[in-house]
Amino acid sequence: MRDLRRVFLLRFKDLNRKATTGLLLVLGAIPVAIGVALRSSGPGASPVDVDAVPELLRAGRFAAAERTVRMYLSEHPGQSSARLLLAQVLISAERSDPDPAAAIRTLKSARSGDRKIEAAIRWTEGKAWQMLGGLAEAEAAWRIAIDRDPLNDQAFESLLELYYLEGRESDTRELVSQRFEIERDKRKLGKWCLYPVRRLVMEPSPALVLDRLGAAAKREPVDFHARRAYGLALVHDGRVEEGLGILRETVERDPRSKDAWIALLTGLDDSGRPDEFASTLARLPQEHAVDPAFLIFQARAASDQGDFEGAARDYKRAERAGFRDPKTTYRLIQALRRSGRVDEAKEVDRRFLEDEETRKTLKALYNKAVEFAGRAEPERDVEVDRAIARGLKRLGFQQDSERLLATISQ
Repeated sequence: MRDLRRVFLLRFKDLNRKATTGLLLVLGAIPVAIGVALRSSGPGASPVDVDAVPELLRAGRFAAAERTVRMYLSEHPGQSSARLLLAQVLISAERSDPDPAAAIRTLKSARSGDRKIEAAIRWTEGKAWQMLGGLAEAEAAWRIAIDRDPLNDQAFESLLELYYLEGRESDTRELVSQRFEIERDKRKLGKWCLYPVRRLVMEPSPALVLDRLGAAAKREPVDFHARRAYGLALVHDGRVEEGLGILRETVERDPRSKDAWIALLTGLDDSGRPDEFASTLARLPQEHAVDPAFLIFQARAASDQGDFEGAARDYKRAERAGFRDPKTTYRLIQALRRSGRVDEAKEVDRRFLEDEETRKTLKALYNKAVEFAGRAEPERDVEVDRAIARGLKRLGFQQDSERLLATISQ
């Protein structure tokens, strides 16, 4: 019988070069999974024409490729790498009839002693769950993939994209920090260290969040992260009552959750609901009332009550604690002016304008760095990375700046 390992090693490079973008995404884990483990089992010839599978995939004949792999599995049902290939064919974005539920069933019993192959299995399982709107299940699968293979790029990038859409900046930084400790590829390190910058310079639009998280936000059991981000996106999209209803519900479901309270208070603030904002802030659990993350809300409440000295004090404390964003700085300027501290307000206003210019520059630099990272050149444009690091430092993101600089000096 033909050795599937040999077949795919010979044909995959050509397939990879000519396939469409969607197919490349789906087949991203195949070089490891097929090239290492998809071998024929036992002696004797097989009636399955495995030589045809790569050509079928390249031609977009997914149904025929699926039938071929299923025939192979009927002969070798215990081969996990064949199950992986079948699952990836089932969820291809190029198919008119993708079947993520069947992919999940296919992978249910797939296990491999090879940690890289096991990671590829779990990443593919996560992609299938993502297609069904099961982002919590997808995240769990991708986390397992990284646990099995900490250098698995597909799972790492999938998690970063999810955290970007859900506004989970602390989770993004934690994930990048973990990768920073083990990654030795300077080019990849530079790319990974740009992820915390992404939301700073290019926040996802409400329409994008609603589109990408809608299915997950409406599933049961509740996906807290997706539902919180979805509710806030509704508020920013003008569907205020619907969004606030979801945000109130997230607090009721988990009243100890810091992120739930932040989302609700942000939604109330951004939608101009001062009375409910004040009453909600008054109900804040004690452990959150002393958390620096809530200083900006306490400052807002003080301002609404005419206590501009108190508002200015809390906005400054928030900035010193790392919560330095355009809205906070602008409100600090207003509070300083209203409290008669005009000279100090002018100084903060000058810094505010400089920060805005820095953010504009960072966005252009970020786009340039991302474009360069996608090229085939072996080296990075380190001057762009140094400029990004300087901009991050000016905006108060010292750790992000130092980490990016470290990838240049390594």
